[in-house]
Parts: sequence; structure tokens; C-alpha cells
Amino acid sequence: MASLKSPVDILAYPPKWLFKPTIEHFVEVLGSADFLRAFRNSTIVSASSLAFNLLIGVPAAYALARFQFKARRDVSFWILSTRMTPQVAVLIPFYLMFRTLHLMDSLTALIIMHVVLNIALVIWMMKGFFQELPKELEEVALIDGCNRIVAFFRIMLPLSRNGIIATSILTTIFSWNELVFALVITGSRSQTAPVAIFSYITYNEIKYGDLAAAAVLIAIPVIIFVAFVQKYLIRGLTLGAVKQ
Repeated sequence: MASLKSPVDILAYPPKWLFKPTIEHFVEVLGSADFLRAFRNSTIVSASSLAFNLLIGVPAAYALARFQFKARRDVSFWILSTRMTPQVAVLIPFYLMFRTLHLMDSLTALIIMHVVLNIALVIWMMKGFFQELPKELEEVALIDGCNRIVAFFRIMLPLSRNGIIATSILTTIFSWNELVFALVITGSRSQTAPVAIFSYITYNEIKYGDLAAAAVLIAIPVIIFVAFVQKYLIRGLTLGAVKQ
């Protein structure tokens, strides 16, 4: 409601529930080159980190679910432990590493960071999905002449589509909304949309209308994305949630 109110109506006390809507705040935000650049950066970072997470995490989850090797449980727990670690605990080491590699204020550093943060989620979710699929399907494919790689791409991946989509949704949302590392690692060139919102909190004033409009614009892509694939999210979460 604040995004559609005039500055006077926003600060009115008691709050106004009936008011004349205005789009001046959306015009102001969409006319800002800095916000549009931050919005584009968020899109690039979210899409790139999702692609790398799926590229690395899905095969890793399949290996942990299907292959028996000596340190399988230890590796699985180590991957899970990276998700348990508070972000603040690893913020300074990664900051020093990126500064040494001259990657500060770059989308590359942020993409690497988001991959590190979300890879455990991808592996553990997809591991559950692969474990739910019958091994007999792969055995039949191997008997028919397929090797492990062909059976993985032609049988396991299509059957785990709902799980991949559900994992992709959660990973995208986490990456899109991430603020702590984006606030520290990025600068004027690579800041993301959540960080750009802070530009409406200035020394002299807080631009409540622009702040609300920017928040609405940031939420819209995620809402639309989830609305289109909601059925796959529900199917994917229920498929990997209970082991029979």
C-alpha cells in the first residue's frame, strides 16, 4: 500500500486506508539506472548460480545415492555441515580470499559465493529424490546396453524432473534474496537488488514510497516464477520427503 501512496499519505497518522493511488514511486524506481543495473545483476547471479549448482549438485547427489564407497557417509555429512555453518562465520575468510584474488565488486565473486551457499541444499534434496527412484530402472537400462552415463541422462534425469524443479525454485529464491554477502562483497558495479534498496535510506530522509515500490518490484519475479511452477514444487517436495 505504501508503494501506491503519496508521501503525505504514507506519513499520515492515523494511517490512511482509503487514498488516491499513485504510481509516481514506481516511475521513480524504474527510471533509476542504478536500480535497473542492480536488478539485472540479481538476475545474472541467480541464473548463473542455479546453473552451476545443478551442474555440480545433481551428479554429486546421484553418486551419493547410488554408489557405495568407503567414505560416503562422511562425505554426505561434510556436505550437510557446510549448510549448518552461519554465514557470518565464513564472511571474513571469503572476503579476504576474494580481495586477494582481486574479485571484489564483481559478479564472479557473488556467483561463487551463492554456489558455495546452496550446493549442500541441492545435493541433499536431489539425493533424496534419487533414492526414491527404483534401482531396477537403471538395471534394465544397463541390460539393454546403456552405460551409467546414458542411463543417468535418459532415465534418471527425466524421472527426477519434479525434484530438479523444486530444488531450482528454492535455490533461486535463496540466491535472489541473499543480502549479507552481497552487501559486503559487492560495490557500485555489482550490487544486487536487495542491496540497492538501501540507497533509498539516506542521511536526510527515508524514501518510504520508493523503498516500498522497489521491494514490490523485487518480489514480483519470484512470485511469478513460483506461480508457474507451483505444482512441480509440491510434487517434488512430497516425492523426496518420505522414504517408504
